[in-house]
Amino acid sequence: MLTTTLDISTTGYFPKIISDYLNGKPVLKPFYKYPPEAGGFRDAVQNRKKIPVDRKTLVEVIRDQYLQSDIGTERFDSVNRNIISLENPDTFTVTTGHQLCLFTGPLYFIYKILSAVKLAGELNRMYQGKNGCHFVPVYWMVSEDHDFREINHIHLFGKKIEWQADHGCTGKVEGSKPAGKISTEGITKVLEELKNILGPSSETDKLMNLFRSAYCDHRSIADATRWLVNELFAEYGLVIIDGNDSRLKRKFTAVMEKDIFENIPHKIIDSTSTRLKESGYDTQINAREINCFFLSVDFRERIVRGDPDTFRILNTGLTFSDSELRKELAVHPERFSPNVGLRPLYQETILPNVAYVGGSNEIAYWMQLPDIFDHFKVNFPVLIVRNSVLWIDKTNLERMKKLGIPEENIFLPEDALIKNYLLGEPDGVVSVKEESDNISAIFETLSEKAGVIDKTFSSFVEAEKQKTLKGLHAIEEKMLRAGKKKNETSVQQIINIKLKLFPPDGRQLQERHENFIPWYLKYGQEYFRILTERFNPLGGKIAIFREDYPPVPEK
Repeated sequence: MLTTTLDISTTGYFPKIISDYLNGKPVLKPFYKYPPEAGGFRDAVQNRKKIPVDRKTLVEVIRDQYLQSDIGTERFDSVNRNIISLENPDTFTVTTGHQLCLFTGPLYFIYKILSAVKLAGELNRMYQGKNGCHFVPVYWMVSEDHDFREINHIHLFGKKIEWQADHGCTGKVEGSKPAGKISTEGITKVLEELKNILGPSSETDKLMNLFRSAYCDHRSIADATRWLVNELFAEYGLVIIDGNDSRLKRKFTAVMEKDIFENIPHKIIDSTSTRLKESGYDTQINAREINCFFLSVDFRERIVRGDPDTFRILNTGLTFSDSELRKELAVHPERFSPNVGLRPLYQETILPNVAYVGGSNEIAYWMQLPDIFDHFKVNFPVLIVRNSVLWIDKTNLERMKKLGIPEENIFLPEDALIKNYLLGEPDGVVSVKEESDNISAIFETLSEKAGVIDKTFSSFVEAEKQKTLKGLHAIEEKMLRAGKKKNETSVQQIINIKLKLFPPDGRQLQERHENFIPWYLKYGQEYFRILTERFNPLGGKIAIFREDYPPVPEK
């Protein structure tokens, strides 16, 4: 297994804000607190120590949630040690979060968790013997999101495996049930479909037993996901927490009250977002006047103001007076759910966190939030862009070598790859770049001469230049079409490589579509060790894994 890396800014698959953040561009510095480097972590740890969290309640909730999923932590030494250590004021967390995707969903679910694992390990090595600091990797279960369509499927071997059965929405609003509360009843059909696709083998049996234990032995998606993620990552000491708990939400009621009744988060986030836009960056989220949902077993719906003294729960018949809703929040904080704009603040209120590991879009929307953290006196974590991977199988690697496609070029659009190939073929396309450059130089000289006679001639000369260049471009396009036809087999191979490595249409990163199952069947738990050993959480690069060498031996 050989690995090479590329700067993500060279791939064309990551937003400008992420490249600029990783490169420390000054214009972005007002939108985060600590740089993703050793000095940033040192400052984050020192400032985190100044803002205590309720560690006793945190550990109590985690233990209760593990028991709820029938996970005896004493069976997992590294997990148990990490949970116990959270009561120590010198223990800090490195957190990532994600929805409760069926069978873990797309690959980046795995990459986020292993990036957090690797970073926690690096920090433990960095701080070894210094003030007794310890760092724990945490997976924050985003269990309250209610779009079942986002989590009910995986893509595998070109097929979409989808859980189409009734997912337990028994409330007034079909499809709005919090994901973590959805029953796993009826999932057997999906498991059988998956088994048939995988085919008979001892590896398939092991994996299916894992999935059956997760989804058939647990009543809700939250419990099933916690059990499954623990089985996959317990050896790394990963601690799992679900924020949907009344004891934890009680720690956040003051913020939710300011949101619902005074709309303070909306005003602050909106102001920060405006400045970010003025700095030349797109924003990912739009803060609402009220950024809390009302949550029940059966639905999660927005809270909106009806008139000055009334609140409505959208798509339901529920209404509250101002005093009634205040009482509801005080007595039942578990019935309120922060949206994407408040969830980071809630998470950092609950955890002794120093770093958040997220995807590009997540990191981008965190940069809309530092001012709200300052307002509520919550420490803003170091933002870490999760590791990205392109895994090239041996078959496609050999095809790339045969076609002369360097690894660093595989991120180019399909048309560019085909054109580059045809330009390199003896009977392929002849580039007109040299001619275009020569013609541009000639017209530049003509423009200068014409301008001496009459300055208005320059625009005429420019128009003629563009007309001539357009003609050259048409000639090149015609040669390109002919070259594609003449080299039809090779062109189709290039298209197939892009479709395989950037599914489903050749334009999307592999990690955003494929599931981990094919690699897990091939390597087992060693798959996670291969990834973790090669991840660099501070590198800002995408790793290219090449299967032209045998895997690392089983430990």
